[in-house]
Amino acid sequence: MNYKRIFGICIANLLFIWLIASNKGVNYYLNGKISLPIQFKVRKALNKVPEYHPSLKIIKMDDYSTDLLKTHALNLNDWKIVLNTIDKMEPKAIIIDALFSIVPDANAKSKNSPEYKIELDEFVSTIKKLKTPIYTGARVNQTPLQQFATTDGKTKVKQSLIEQKPDWYKASQYLTNPLQKSKKDDLHYAYGANPSIVDAFTKSGHIMFGQNAYLKPYYYFGESLIPHMSLMFSKFELNGQNLMINDHAAPVDNHGHMLVNLIDTKSSKNNSYSMYNTITSIAEYLNPNIKIEDQTLPKIIKKNDLVLILPAYFTGSSDFYETPLGLMNGGLYNAAIINSALKNSWIKTIDFKLILLMMSLLVGFMAFKLSPQKFSIGIFLLFCISTILGIYTFTYHSIHLPWLMSNLFLLTSGLSLGLFKYYLLSRQEMSVRLTLGNLVPFSRLKQIVDRPETIDLRPSSQFISIVFIDIAGFSNLVKDKSAGEIFDTTSTIIQSLVK
Repeated sequence: MNYKRIFGICIANLLFIWLIASNKGVNYYLNGKISLPIQFKVRKALNKVPEYHPSLKIIKMDDYSTDLLKTHALNLNDWKIVLNTIDKMEPKAIIIDALFSIVPDANAKSKNSPEYKIELDEFVSTIKKLKTPIYTGARVNQTPLQQFATTDGKTKVKQSLIEQKPDWYKASQYLTNPLQKSKKDDLHYAYGANPSIVDAFTKSGHIMFGQNAYLKPYYYFGESLIPHMSLMFSKFELNGQNLMINDHAAPVDNHGHMLVNLIDTKSSKNNSYSMYNTITSIAEYLNPNIKIEDQTLPKIIKKNDLVLILPAYFTGSSDFYETPLGLMNGGLYNAAIINSALKNSWIKTIDFKLILLMMSLLVGFMAFKLSPQKFSIGIFLLFCISTILGIYTFTYHSIHLPWLMSNLFLLTSGLSLGLFKYYLLSRQEMSVRLTLGNLVPFSRLKQIVDRPETIDLRPSSQFISIVFIDIAGFSNLVKDKSAGEIFDTTSTIIQSLVK
C-alpha cells in the first residue's frame, strides 16, 4: 500500500510541474525571471559571450550624433545620401530598425505642395535604383488600425502591408512543401512604411519581440508569412514546425518561439559606428579633393558586409526591452539575431518532457530504496547537479536545459515524499514501541527504533535459557480483566522476576 502511495505522490507532482511547464506564459515568465538571468550573467562573467561576426556593421544614431547633428532624426535627403553612399560599398544588405510609418522631414514646408510630392518621388526612385536590398520594420496586429481621414474627420481603416504588398508575404515563397501544415497565428494585419515611400524598400519584416529574450521568428496567417526583419536577408525556409535559416536548423519550441542569443552591450563596440562619424565619412567620401586611400568609409564598410542602422539609439528613446541582461535597446536585439544567423549560433532548447520523465523515475526509485535522511540528501544533490549542469551547457554549448522545471519537480516531490516517508517512519516507530515496549530493555528498544537495519532476522544458532513459570492464582487474578490489562499484568510480574 505504501508503494502505491509513493507512486501516486510522484505522479501527482509530475503532473503538476508538467502543467506549469506546458503553460507558455508561466514557463516563459519563470525562465525569464530566474534561470535565464542566471545563465546569461554567468556566461558574461566567464567571458563566454559570443562575439559579433566581423561582417556585421552597426551604425547608431546615438547621443553623440544627435548632439552634433542637432536632430534626433534624419530627413529624406539625409537618408537618400546615406543609403546611396553605403550602397556603393556593395554590402550584402542594409537593415533599418525603423517603421517609416511617418515620412521623414522634407525640405518642402507644405505636404500638399507639388514640391513635396516631387521630393517623395525622387526619394523613392533613388532608393529603388540601389543594388543593395534594404529591409525595414513592420508591426503585426490582431485588428485593423483606425486612422482619421483629413477630409471629413471620420475614421477609416488603415491599409495593411499585406494588402499593399501581397507579393512580399506570400507564404509559398518560404514553405519548402506547399502542402505542409504549420501552426497559424491570430495576427492578421501588418503596418510599416508610409504608403508614399513604401516602394523604396525591398521588404519589411516584423519587429515584434517577446519578453525576456524570447522571439517569434515569423508570423503565419492565411496565405501570408512575415519573417522577423533581422532574418529577411537570410535564406528563410519553413517545413512544418521546422525552421531552416541559411540551410541550418534554427531551434523553435512548441509555442513557435526561439531564444535570442543576446550579446552584452559592451561587446558591440568593435562593430559599432556613430551616425555622425558615418555621415562625416560620407561627406569625406563625396569630397573630390580627398584621396580614396585616405577615406574612412570604405574602411568601415566592406563588400558583402551586412549593415544594421539603428535610428533610435539615443537617450530618451523608448525602444528598450527587458532582457535577462537588463534593459537593452531593441536594435541590439536585432543585432544579436542577425549575428546568430550569420554564425549559426542559435540557443538550442531541450524539451522538458523527457527530462521530467527521467527525473520522476529517479526520484521514485530513491523514494522506494532510501531512508528519509538519505532521500533528502539525494534530492539536494540532484538539485545541485541539475543547476550546475544547466548553467554549464548554456555557458559552453548554448544549450538551454529545463533545469528550472526539473528543480521545481525536485522541490515539490522531495518535500511531499520526504514528509510522507517521515510520517511512515513515525508510525513504524510508534508500532515498534507499542509492540516491544514491555518485552525488551529500553536500551535495546531505542536501538531498534533508531537503527532498524541492525535487526538481524536471519536464522542463526544461539544458546538460550528458557524459564517456565507457574503463577499461583493467575486465573482468578485475570478473569475479570481485558486482554490489554492481562498483558500489562503479566509483563509487570515477569519484569519483577528477571531484574
